[in-house]
Amino acid sequence: MPFCRGHLVEAKSRCRGDACFFVEGLRMRNARRISRGIGLMAALAGFVLVSGGAPAAWGQTFTETHKIIAADTGERDGFGHAVAISGNTAIVGAVLASPNTYMGSAYLFDAATGTELFKLSPNDAAPGDHFGYSVSISGDIAIVGARSGSAGDGSGAAYLFDAATGNELFKLTGSDTAPGDVFGHSVAIDGNLAIVGAIGHDSGGLSSAGSVYVFDVTTGTELFKFTDPDPGICST
Repeated sequence: MPFCRGHLVEAKSRCRGDACFFVEGLRMRNARRISRGIGLMAALAGFVLVSGGAPAAWGQTFTETHKIIAADTGERDGFGHAVAISGNTAIVGAVLASPNTYMGSAYLFDAATGTELFKLSPNDAAPGDHFGYSVSISGDIAIVGARSGSAGDGSGAAYLFDAATGNELFKLTGSDTAPGDVFGHSVAIDGNLAIVGAIGHDSGGLSSAGSVYVFDVTTGTELFKFTDPDPGICST
């Protein structure tokens, strides 16, 4: 199936934990019929599952231990749109949170108890950011994508947070990010490296060929930019 470069990026998987943790996401009304399950995304670390999707599709059976909902979850917040887990900390994106503004939010939970730890919001949050569209976590560092954020022109941004305190560490943008790039559409993190997809970035003379950017999470510095050596027209 044709795809846009930068549409999905994934860091090296790590197996941690020995208890099953099932998180039920809340699917938006009128969502596309991509999934008839309970959400859209799922993440697995060892025997610990965080799901906004339907694990039955994998032919696996998981025991639900906690259902988690953010303390301030509202109607059509899109809670569960993106999920990830590392050790005993789970992160959930609510891409449409904040009534009628679609600023978005993300939440950190204790996977062992289901307790909400922190609500994450960027320091420069603005209407229409779609913060929480993508999430990832590795150890004590979490990354959240805001695919429409930054300048309000669809250029996008991503944010690094200290998962132990909920504090924002760095705002990430590509060195050549431009309007419509949708930087932050996908994110992943492993150790000291974070990677961010910009599905709408023009590359190789082609519109929306896509790019991905690698950052040092300890400094927020961009290290590399990758583009497809044989880009094609984006088709979704």
